[in-house]
Amino acid sequence: MTNFTGINNWGGTPYQMPMLPLPQFDWNTGFNCGLFNFTTPASPAGKSSADESYEDYKKRIQAELEADRTKLKTSFEERALSEKKVEEIKPLQEEVDKIDKQVNDIKSGTQKDGSVVVRPKSKELGFWSKAGRWLGNAGAALKNMGKAIAGFEEDGSWNWKKCARNVAITVAAVGACFIPFVGPAIGFGLAAAGVAGAGVGIAKGVSRLSKARSEAEIDKAQQDICANAFIGITAAFGLRGVKGLKASMQADKTLVASKGFRGAYNSKVSSAWKNVTSWENKYNKSTQLEASAKQNIVELDNRINTMNRTPGSSKIIRKILLKRRNVQAQKLSELRRLKNTKTKSELDALAETCTKDVRKLIKYRENMMRTKAKTPDKYASELAEYIPSPNAKKCWYKPSTWRKNEYQLAIGGKNPSHYKELLGLTLTSQASTVPKVVGGIERGYSGPMLMSAEYTSSEAKEVLAKLEAQKADLESKIAGINNLDLATYKNALANKAT
Repeated sequence: MTNFTGINNWGGTPYQMPMLPLPQFDWNTGFNCGLFNFTTPASPAGKSSADESYEDYKKRIQAELEADRTKLKTSFEERALSEKKVEEIKPLQEEVDKIDKQVNDIKSGTQKDGSVVVRPKSKELGFWSKAGRWLGNAGAALKNMGKAIAGFEEDGSWNWKKCARNVAITVAAVGACFIPFVGPAIGFGLAAAGVAGAGVGIAKGVSRLSKARSEAEIDKAQQDICANAFIGITAAFGLRGVKGLKASMQADKTLVASKGFRGAYNSKVSSAWKNVTSWENKYNKSTQLEASAKQNIVELDNRINTMNRTPGSSKIIRKILLKRRNVQAQKLSELRRLKNTKTKSELDALAETCTKDVRKLIKYRENMMRTKAKTPDKYASELAEYIPSPNAKKCWYKPSTWRKNEYQLAIGGKNPSHYKELLGLTLTSQASTVPKVVGGIERGYSGPMLMSAEYTSSEAKEVLAKLEAQKADLESKIAGINNLDLATYKNALANKAT
């Protein structure tokens, strides 16, 4: 025993090396001592390692691996089937969500009388969709103005008293514009009032739009702005027709002096109607166009000569004036050529190269001759000059040609209606401001066209019932898929594939 008293003395007791028992080995229990216990792995139950051969061991391990592999494969298949179920359910659930949104939109858009207006949600709209909403509200405003003028109430019912009153007001306004002496002045006042009133209406609409808190308020404000803008723009065009106020009133004096007051009134109405419906009257405007072209050339020449004499005048403006002068000169040349061109083939050739105004006149001439061709005996000389040698023949397989004469067949086609021009007059005539303002005041409000849906109370109930039935059917399908166990679901997929 070694004594470490000089190095370390614990409580006066000298430090001594501990004595550890040596491990004992036994074939049955392994190593064993007082502190450690090492044992060998146990053999499989019922067998000792000595009883299992190497081949048996390999088979057992292989069987265990196969069992694990089968279990893993089954797990993957079950997971794939579960994902397939989720995939199949997803579009069905999306349809359910859409139906829920539609139902909520209908319920939130229900009015006091039970009717429904489903409007677009501002928060869901992008830039182009918002622009589309403005266009939709412009269309709705014009539609509602037309309905108001025709006497339809906001609920869709027709009020014949309102219709009669509005027609009377419109007729009175149109008639007032044809009254000698005062007609032009009244027209001027109507158009000016329309422009001014529209400006106020637009300002009020803008103010309401800035304060709008609901989708209905947004649509109403936008429709107010669009309706008043329409009235203002078309009234401004109407003002262009009364620029020659003094000349019109002087012409009225001359007309009254020759025909009397009533005769002058009837003459103005008749003249206005013929200017729209008579192709011959339209064609005869070539004389006015020729005089206008001459006047424009004189005015442009004077301006160009003034600029030539003025040092430092703009060369760019002079070029623009020269270009305008050349256009007028070309038009004048074409109008003079038009006078001397008689046949349809020559006029068609001229139409390919001439200016827009002259091309219109050539078309008017064709329409005029097509009308006269209905009574060829009355206009024989004019038709023979327009179509010198009509060679067109009737076709036995075209019934439309059976009752037409050779001139009608040679000219071909048919005359367009006058609706487009009548609509243009409706929009730009001074008197047309009156019915437009009436429609603007009495119109109702609706959702923007093509971006909203409207239902009566009964229609809304019917739509809701259909939506609920669709939702129930979809939810039934979803539940059916969810309730299938994976084995049954796998078989169902296999049956679908075959």
